[in-house]
Amino acid sequence: MTIMNFSAGLKAAAEQGIAVAQYYLGICYYNGEGVKQDFNEAFRWYKSAAEQGNADAQCRLGNCYKNGEGVQQDYNEAFRWYKAAAEQGNRTIMRPSAGIKLPLNREMQKLNAGWEIVIIMEKE
Repeated sequence: MTIMNFSAGLKAAAEQGIAVAQYYLGICYYNGEGVKQDFNEAFRWYKSAAEQGNADAQCRLGNCYKNGEGVQQDYNEAFRWYKAAAEQGNRTIMRPSAGIKLPLNREMQKLNAGWEIVIIMEKE
Protein backbone atom coordinates (compact mmCIF):
# COMPACT_ATOMS: atom_id res chain seq x y z
CA MET A 1 0.00 0.00 0.00
CA THR A 2 1.43 3.37 -0.98
CA ILE A 3 1.23 6.47 1.17
CA MET A 4 -1.29 7.95 -1.30
CA ASN A 5 -3.58 4.91 -0.98
CA PHE A 6 -3.19 4.99 2.79
CA SER A 7 -4.13 8.67 3.04
CA ALA A 8 -7.16 8.11 0.78
CA GLY A 9 -8.41 5.32 3.05
CA LEU A 10 -7.64 7.42 6.08
CA LYS A 11 -9.63 10.32 4.65
CA ALA A 12 -12.63 8.06 4.09
CA ALA A 13 -12.51 6.94 7.73
CA ALA A 14 -12.00 10.54 8.92
CA GLU A 15 -15.01 11.70 6.93
CA GLN A 16 -17.07 9.05 8.73
CA GLY A 17 -16.21 10.80 12.00
CA ILE A 18 -13.61 8.38 13.37
CA ALA A 19 -11.52 10.56 15.69
CA VAL A 20 -8.28 8.61 15.48
CA ALA A 21 -8.48 8.71 11.67
CA GLN A 22 -9.12 12.45 11.81
CA TYR A 23 -6.06 12.88 14.03
CA TYR A 24 -3.79 10.89 11.73
CA LEU A 25 -5.16 12.62 8.63
CA GLY A 26 -4.30 15.91 10.31
CA ILE A 27 -0.74 14.65 10.71
CA CYS A 28 -0.64 13.71 7.01
CA TYR A 29 -1.73 17.21 6.02
CA TYR A 30 0.62 18.85 8.51
CA ASN A 31 3.65 16.94 7.25
CA GLY A 32 2.60 16.64 3.60
CA GLU A 33 2.64 12.84 3.73
CA GLY A 34 0.54 11.37 0.93
CA VAL A 35 -1.20 14.72 0.43
CA LYS A 36 -0.08 18.25 -0.33
CA GLN A 37 1.05 19.95 2.89
CA ASP A 38 -1.80 22.15 4.10
CA PHE A 39 -1.86 23.61 7.62
CA ASN A 40 -5.50 24.68 7.20
CA GLU A 41 -6.56 21.09 6.51
CA ALA A 42 -4.34 19.82 9.32
CA PHE A 43 -6.03 22.25 11.69
CA ARG A 44 -9.49 21.20 10.45
CA TRP A 45 -8.85 17.51 11.10
CA TYR A 46 -7.08 18.04 14.42
CA LYS A 47 -10.04 20.15 15.55
CA SER A 48 -12.57 17.49 14.54
CA ALA A 49 -10.69 14.84 16.50
CA ALA A 50 -9.99 17.16 19.45
CA GLU A 51 -13.67 18.02 19.81
CA GLN A 52 -14.36 14.29 20.15
CA GLY A 53 -11.90 14.10 23.03
CA ASN A 54 -8.77 12.78 21.30
CA ALA A 55 -6.00 14.00 23.64
CA ASP A 56 -3.25 13.77 21.03
CA ALA A 57 -5.32 15.89 18.65
CA GLN A 58 -6.01 18.36 21.45
CA CYS A 59 -2.26 18.74 21.95
CA ARG A 60 -1.65 19.19 18.20
CA LEU A 61 -4.53 21.68 18.02
CA GLY A 62 -2.90 23.62 20.85
CA ASN A 63 0.29 23.69 18.77
CA CYS A 64 -1.64 25.09 15.80
CA TYR A 65 -3.06 27.89 17.93
CA LYS A 66 0.29 28.58 19.57
CA ASN A 67 2.16 28.78 16.27
CA GLY A 68 -0.60 30.28 14.11
CA GLU A 69 -0.58 27.28 11.75
CA GLY A 70 -3.87 26.94 9.88
CA VAL A 71 -5.49 29.41 12.25
CA GLN A 72 -4.80 32.84 13.68
CA GLN A 73 -2.36 32.64 16.59
CA ASP A 74 -4.26 32.60 19.86
CA TYR A 75 -2.49 31.75 23.13
CA ASN A 76 -5.78 31.55 25.03
CA GLU A 77 -7.06 28.83 22.70
CA ALA A 78 -3.68 27.10 22.77
CA PHE A 79 -3.83 27.03 26.54
CA ARG A 80 -7.41 25.71 26.52
CA TRP A 81 -6.52 22.78 24.26
CA TYR A 82 -3.27 21.98 26.08
CA LYS A 83 -5.20 21.98 29.35
CA ALA A 84 -7.86 19.65 27.89
CA ALA A 85 -5.13 17.24 26.72
CA ALA A 86 -3.33 17.40 30.07
CA GLU A 87 -6.52 16.68 31.97
CA GLN A 88 -6.78 13.44 30.00
CA GLY A 89 -3.25 12.51 30.97
CA ASN A 90 -1.42 13.51 27.81
CA ARG A 91 2.17 13.37 29.03
CA THR A 92 3.58 15.27 26.04
CA ILE A 93 2.68 18.62 27.54
CA MET A 94 3.30 17.77 31.18
CA ARG A 95 7.08 17.20 31.15
CA PRO A 96 8.60 20.39 32.56
CA SER A 97 12.14 19.64 31.46
CA ALA A 98 11.58 19.70 27.71
CA GLY A 99 9.54 22.72 26.75
CA ILE A 100 8.82 26.40 26.82
CA LYS A 101 6.24 28.21 28.88
CA LEU A 102 3.27 29.96 27.36
CA PRO A 103 3.15 33.66 28.13
CA LEU A 104 0.26 33.70 30.58
CA ASN A 105 -2.05 36.67 30.63
CA ARG A 106 -4.35 37.26 33.62
CA GLU A 107 -7.20 35.17 32.19
CA MET A 108 -4.87 32.28 31.46
CA GLN A 109 -3.43 32.54 34.97
CA LYS A 110 -6.96 32.11 36.36
CA LEU A 111 -7.48 29.03 34.17
CA ASN A 112 -4.06 27.73 35.13
CA ALA A 113 -5.22 27.30 38.74
CA GLY A 114 -1.83 26.69 40.26
CA TRP A 115 -0.26 24.33 37.76
CA GLU A 116 2.03 25.05 34.89
CA ILE A 117 1.53 23.83 31.36
CA VAL A 118 4.72 23.30 29.45
CA ILE A 119 4.76 23.05 25.68
CA ILE A 120 6.98 20.39 24.24
CA MET A 121 8.65 21.55 21.07
CA GLU A 122 8.72 18.89 18.37
CA LYS A 123 12.08 18.16 16.86
CA GLU A 124 12.23 18.54 13.11
